[in-house]
Amino acid sequence: MSYDDIKSRIINSHWVIFNILIGYNGFSLIYAGLKSNTPRWIYEGLICEIPFIIYAILRSMETPPFSNIMVLLKMFEILSVFVTLFISLLIRKKYLEKIEQKNNKYNMNTRPYTKPPETKNSRLLDI
Repeated sequence: MSYDDIKSRIINSHWVIFNILIGYNGFSLIYAGLKSNTPRWIYEGLICEIPFIIYAILRSMETPPFSNIMVLLKMFEILSVFVTLFISLLIRKKYLEKIEQKNNKYNMNTRPYTKPPETKNSRLLDI
């Protein structure tokens, strides 16, 4: 494994860092899904964000509901951090492969035209 390969893997895996942020952990899966064009990862990220969204809505109310509900939502939120961390470690390799394929496809399409080397017979074909 070369230095450039390790460096590109680290740079392309920066989205995994968002998993440790409580409340923003689902965004890492959403980002990975958008970059790699994988809807399943986007849906998983949205599902992991639901406890935080509900908690934020209930917390912003003038009279917050029962404290038991809030504690339960906070527990689900903390659990979703571990779930998204586990999922992101599982999909990281697939994500890197999809990004590499996407980059190779882009590089193949943008490669400039180069004239083939000249041979003895090619001069005869020039008009």
